[in-house]
Amino acid sequence: MMTLIISVFVGLLSALLINYLADILPIKRRIAKPICDACHATVKLGDYLLFFKPCPNCGLRRNRRWLILPVFFPILFLLLAHFDLYRFESGIFDWILISYLSLIVVIDLEYKVILNEVALAGIVICGVAGVLLHGSIITLIGGVSGFLIMLVLYYLGRVFVKVVNKIRGSSITEDDALGFGDVNLSGLLGLLLGWQGIFAGLFFGILVGGLVSGFYLVCQLLRKRYTAYHALPYAPFLIIGALLLLYLPN
Repeated sequence: MMTLIISVFVGLLSALLINYLADILPIKRRIAKPICDACHATVKLGDYLLFFKPCPNCGLRRNRRWLILPVFFPILFLLLAHFDLYRFESGIFDWILISYLSLIVVIDLEYKVILNEVALAGIVICGVAGVLLHGSIITLIGGVSGFLIMLVLYYLGRVFVKVVNKIRGSSITEDDALGFGDVNLSGLLGLLLGWQGIFAGLFFGILVGGLVSGFYLVCQLLRKRYTAYHALPYAPFLIIGALLLLYLPN
């Protein structure tokens, strides 16, 4: 019963924090008073916490993630506790790590950006997690390896965009390839997984990304809404690959 209560409480707290940061950071780039995610007007704390109420300024309702995350995270943390999948003592750092990576996923899905401010916090969070799991040397080498691997892919993507633009005269922008935020994220995941795990983590991430992209392509073709070179946020796939490697039982 205590595990149930703690998991639900921490899950709700994580959902609230992620929703608040996902609302405020892409707009303000700092911790600030709550704002409406639609009109960006400042909202009183009481009105903000009552997320089911429309915004008093624009009348629009809150982003759907305010309904999804408070359900998702308590269930996720309950499953981790039930199957004893926590990697850190007492599970506290697992909550911090998963909540942090989830924040990156939410912001990237909505804004297609990995904020530098969020990435800087990840150096501490993923760095500490890596040291606890693997030691300092493996963590440091993993961070450098992850950064350099994705840096190479980033520049290959830029070359691909330029070649396609030249051959087809298309209007693909560099944003349609990997963004530099993905390079920073790969470095953070390298800190987390260590040099022994970052290669497998990136492989799983690319594999998941390929499967999802293929499914999305088929759906768009069936709906006759296909457009060439439509960019999908890649951070969620990289993070899913890393978390699968970290938390799935051996």
